[in-house]
Amino acid sequence: MAHTIPTIHDDQIIGEQTDPIVVGTSAWFDWLDQATSFAFRGASGTFTARKEYYQRGGGYWRAYRKHKGRLQRIYLGKSQRLTYDRLIMAAVALANPDRKASRGQEHTDYLHPNQRPPTMVQRHDQLPAQSFVATKLLIPSVRDTLVDRTTLVQQLDLSRQHALTVINAPAGYGKTTLLRQWCNASIKRGHPVVWVSLDAHDNDPTRFWSYVAQAFQLAYAGIAEHMLAILQVSYQPQLELVVTILINALMTIPHDVTLVLDDYHVITETTLHTSIMCLLDQLPPHLHIIVSSRSELPLPIARLRAQGTLLEIQTADLSFSFAESRTFLTSARDLKLNRVDIETLHKRTEGWAAGLQIAAMALRAHAQPQQFIATFTGSHRHLVDYFANEVLSQQPDSTQLFMVETSVLDRLTGPLCNALTGREDSALLLEELWRTNIFLVALDDQGQWYQYHPLFVAFLRNRLDRMFPTRVPRLHRAASQWFATQGLIVDAIYHALVASAYQEAADIIVKHAPEFFRQGEIMTLLNWCKHFPETYIQEHLQLCLVYARAAVLTGQLEIVAARLHDIDQQSHQIDALPLALQQELWTLRALLASLAGNLSEAAIWTQRALELNHFNDTSLQSVLFMSISASAWRKGDLIMAYQMFDKIIAVNQKSPEPHLIFLAHSHQAQIQAQRSQIRAAIAQCHYVLDRADEPNMYHLLAVGMASACLGRLLYERNELGRATSYLHQGIDYGQRWHNADLVITSAVYLARIAQADGDDRQARAWFHEAAQFVNNHNPSVWAITDFTACQIWLSIVQNNMTDAAAWADQHEPGVMDDQQSLSMQEQLTFAWVRIAQGYACSIEPLLRRLQQAAIDKGMTNQTIAIAIVEALALQSQGETDRAVDVLDNVITLAETEGYIRSFVDAGTPMRILLDQLAKKTSRSAYVHRVLGAYHQKPSQKQVHTSEQPEPLSDREHEVLRLVAHGQSNQEIAQTLVVTVSTVKKHLSTIFAKLHVRNRTQAVIRAQELLIL
Repeated sequence: MAHTIPTIHDDQIIGEQTDPIVVGTSAWFDWLDQATSFAFRGASGTFTARKEYYQRGGGYWRAYRKHKGRLQRIYLGKSQRLTYDRLIMAAVALANPDRKASRGQEHTDYLHPNQRPPTMVQRHDQLPAQSFVATKLLIPSVRDTLVDRTTLVQQLDLSRQHALTVINAPAGYGKTTLLRQWCNASIKRGHPVVWVSLDAHDNDPTRFWSYVAQAFQLAYAGIAEHMLAILQVSYQPQLELVVTILINALMTIPHDVTLVLDDYHVITETTLHTSIMCLLDQLPPHLHIIVSSRSELPLPIARLRAQGTLLEIQTADLSFSFAESRTFLTSARDLKLNRVDIETLHKRTEGWAAGLQIAAMALRAHAQPQQFIATFTGSHRHLVDYFANEVLSQQPDSTQLFMVETSVLDRLTGPLCNALTGREDSALLLEELWRTNIFLVALDDQGQWYQYHPLFVAFLRNRLDRMFPTRVPRLHRAASQWFATQGLIVDAIYHALVASAYQEAADIIVKHAPEFFRQGEIMTLLNWCKHFPETYIQEHLQLCLVYARAAVLTGQLEIVAARLHDIDQQSHQIDALPLALQQELWTLRALLASLAGNLSEAAIWTQRALELNHFNDTSLQSVLFMSISASAWRKGDLIMAYQMFDKIIAVNQKSPEPHLIFLAHSHQAQIQAQRSQIRAAIAQCHYVLDRADEPNMYHLLAVGMASACLGRLLYERNELGRATSYLHQGIDYGQRWHNADLVITSAVYLARIAQADGDDRQARAWFHEAAQFVNNHNPSVWAITDFTACQIWLSIVQNNMTDAAAWADQHEPGVMDDQQSLSMQEQLTFAWVRIAQGYACSIEPLLRRLQQAAIDKGMTNQTIAIAIVEALALQSQGETDRAVDVLDNVITLAETEGYIRSFVDAGTPMRILLDQLAKKTSRSAYVHRVLGAYHQKPSQKQVHTSEQPEPLSDREHEVLRLVAHGQSNQEIAQTLVVTVSTVKKHLSTIFAKLHVRNRTQAVIRAQELLIL
């Protein structure tokens, strides 16, 4: 009988076990540990998956499918990564292998499950000129006179048996020199090496990974094209996607290859450390990484050490042995020294190569070597004295001046040095300094680019600052101008900013900003803009616009508002802007006007932006759709508002950046809630929250918005315990993102929950927190409306009618304006106050008008709210039967979506009406459920507390606590000194015990059960 492998249909696997297993559950991951293959069948495509094994141990999964007679394959990853979405993405990619990959590169597209696979419009064979420095990818040349460090070279050969090799030592211990020797020896033996020299500019994730991609491109033509294309079409690339694409490309290399990252200590960006760990977690068995650094790597070294995947070379290993010191001093430096002298120098320097080099250079010029050796201490102060007296002073005055003036440069070449010094022979002088070993390192084999030794350049710069402080700006300005003419824009801007040459820096930034936006180097642009004085920014219109655009793409809307205000002060210059920049300006203005409730102004800016019709990037187009949606929402046109977010989702389908898509889903949930589609709204929120565990998702603003929205919906359903937890998540995200709306909305609903529990003091405390954000930030009109409604409600239920009456007197309703939904909410609040004051008869015309408007606009939640207020108004006038009839007309709709708090918050008068309604309605069971909420004790409002879960182990509790603190899986692994896979297994067990699906739900459930 033929063997049938288990098959996934929809989201369940069937075939071998009695009961189907849902993909993504803990049972699924347990099954994967034992399985060797399975099939996937779905609308997105089909494939067969097989488990394969690394040489270093550990299994991973590949998916296979035949296409036009050729077997296609794709790397799925380790078992812990096989979510249902990932399987769909793989099926889509294998079903659409239209982009032919170079050198047999595997096809991989990681998409939203409802997306079509993206089509790259263009190829990028290299970085743009302003970003690409070719020498960073070249292995520096090796001097023939260096000490042959055979033992260390052999030790580095072991790197091909480890995933990661770390060479860690202070400056001057020969890290780069050792790597040069080993690389050259490896290449001669046929072992390929890929090299990247890092600098501080590489903290931009796009720039960093672009250089890595280019390094592999040099060794394997075309292998990283897909990776480069992703990097250069995304503003903020999803780094795990980038890493996964690289891994898939490298899987096609049939032999071992080593990636060297030199000077990794300059990398400080946390997301880059995380992406490196992501690479290490999935590293193919034939790829090895060597990293050199002056400081400890911010990676989970202890865990890697425990796994046996780490090779370490430390300061003690790099220090010269006595034999190596003797070779260095006598053979390499041709000094005539006896054994005692060598032992003294070796002991004084502790084998520090830079110290020995300084001593050797001093001894050459010293008539009495023993006297010098007796006084040589190797201290930093002595080094400074030596640099001054034995190196610099021994050079001609013109050479001294040359070295001091060119010390402002990180790397030197003849024409650049000519531009700084006014000389014409800089190239010859650099070659001479290099030949005489005056602390100058050649960066290429052609002798075009050089670099001073780090210790020596620090000495030279200090001397420049003390002797010629007024020259420093001029030298940086000259460097900036030269780099600009050569198209090396990053260096040009850096030197202009250091020189305080703000006009030159601004001109370069504005000219090249479009290219940096296309490359995704947004943080680079934002950081440059922050270096300008505020007064200068305010006067430079185009720079303001660049700053505002970068701030929009990073969610810093207060900066956007400030920069647009600056532009308003220069309105006479706007007409001179190119049309594309004018459209960008109108779009940003439209969004801010919409959020502020200035709908007529927003309409003007939106129309202007649409008339120009120059959209060429999806993020700016999405901003305009947000503006249109906000305006429609305020007018009560919920269908139009919803459709605009559909458009945002559609135009971003081809983008690897999920942020805008998930923001759209979060906003759509709020619109559905306003239409009383609570079930659908909850599903939208869960759609976003279920993806919070995906790479780069957990910290997105959209997750906070979905949490707050879900908290409000659960509050309406009277699930106050769960609502509290989600609203706390909303507060946390709002504070993290400086998002006033999120904090205000979450806080006012927490105030309502506290009041529902009878805790007046806590209700006032939450309301006070919301008030702080209303008064000190610039919230949208939506948030202010939520705040006002809560303020008046608390005043009424806490018997503080003075404040409520004062507010109502200032907000007498007028004719309904175009801000339909906003005006409706305010007028409904006004009606509550008048009923509480005993003036119910005066509001009947208002309620009829509001009810008709709500029906016309499809605002079903407002229909229910208005009916509740109308029933209370009738009751207060003695028309109880009519009041009960009004409630009976909306009770079916309320039951369908689970409305409870809207009734309970209306207080005792509503309870009396519901008691009478229960006697006459066919929906008496639902009415009794609402009445039951009146009698619940606070402790009873925690959902499912009777269902005690299986206890968590101490380690599981520790993992859960770290999750609650916002740590990623990698960070938890580093904290607990375990592997990421171990963390994932703990999380799977925690999810199963708590009966939840993701990290966010686990934290909330734990808070409900008082585990946290």
